[in-house]
Amino acid sequence: MVVLVTFPVWLLLGPLLCLALCLRWARRRSRPKDNARDRSDLEWELKIELPTESPDCLLGVPKESHAKEPLALPRAPLEHKFGAPRSELYKIEYYPIDEDTSSLIQAAIRDESQHQKLEEKLQQLSLLCRHFPASGWVQPQDPRVLLRFLLARQCSVERSLSMLQDVLSWRRQHGVADALPHWEKVRHERFDSYWKASGCTGVDREGDMVVFERIGQYDVPGLLACNQEFIQKHCIYSAECVFASLELTRRRHLQQGSSRGFQLTVVADMAGLNFSFLDPRALKMCQAVARVEADHFPEVLKRIIVVRAPWIFSAVWRLCRPFLDKGSLEKVDVVKDSETTEAILRHVPPENVPKALGGKLLSADSDDYCRDLVSPGGKIPDDVIAMTWE
Repeated sequence: MVVLVTFPVWLLLGPLLCLALCLRWARRRSRPKDNARDRSDLEWELKIELPTESPDCLLGVPKESHAKEPLALPRAPLEHKFGAPRSELYKIEYYPIDEDTSSLIQAAIRDESQHQKLEEKLQQLSLLCRHFPASGWVQPQDPRVLLRFLLARQCSVERSLSMLQDVLSWRRQHGVADALPHWEKVRHERFDSYWKASGCTGVDREGDMVVFERIGQYDVPGLLACNQEFIQKHCIYSAECVFASLELTRRRHLQQGSSRGFQLTVVADMAGLNFSFLDPRALKMCQAVARVEADHFPEVLKRIIVVRAPWIFSAVWRLCRPFLDKGSLEKVDVVKDSETTEAILRHVPPENVPKALGGKLLSADSDDYCRDLVSPGGKIPDDVIAMTWE
């Protein structure tokens, strides 16, 4: 049901890329100033042939000739990228649902020892914000919404209340409640094919939505050439689509007597990750996007399964693990290449896994990564980049 805005993936990439940059800088400083030796050492370690271009090219900085390339044929919008037709997402009407809190907490939280405490906190928070105005999916009288804010602030009623107030204020200031019904959406639908390179393919084994994101297929130089204000606005548009799809999923589950659909499973495919992601400007962009998502769209992720990660990600991940809290670590599973299919199928049935990753799912035109559901990413055409500046 959803596509994705993989909020936690970007939060994870931010510190990893930052640390990777520091490691590369320190390593170069510690080596003898012998360019030939530096180059041969690096070629041996990476087992690749390094390009002869300038360091800017290695980092993926766009060349001046980028704007002179021929225009690519436009891609058709992915109608079901978010797990439901966009037309349904655009016309959704939100209202508070008096959901059974015990069933909701049991479906959302595995640790049974926390259930009673959370139920009490939910009641306290509900009393404090009962007169707050609603804004789109942020319905202060809805226990599912309040649970997201409680979990985002470690079950502190005071901090959850403050976050809820901040989000409502931010949504009013930026007109976010109008994003799906009233924003001009043609540009966002077109940009969706390139960023984010993700899509919903169905549900996991527990009935929650599953999203595949092809992080390694992002055109980082192209993204950096885009209007960054548009990038952030597109981030909001995508997040609103995700929450609309989550709400539709929830209503279907409730009709069946279930409280599932609170969060989603993300499979983050790192195949294709390269040095362009180490551009400091890319890091800054990732951090800005992650901040918008983490501060205003809380507790979407159930788990992240990181697959086909190149050595640079795996190495930095091992260094970062000790600095992450237990809750974050429990949600992230970085798997070996040889265990990719096994790790995915442990949580997602094969009929909802693209054939490219060991499942059975194909697109209508037999594409093994289901490009009619999962945005393929790839190079952003110049006319699409220009569109972001209009």
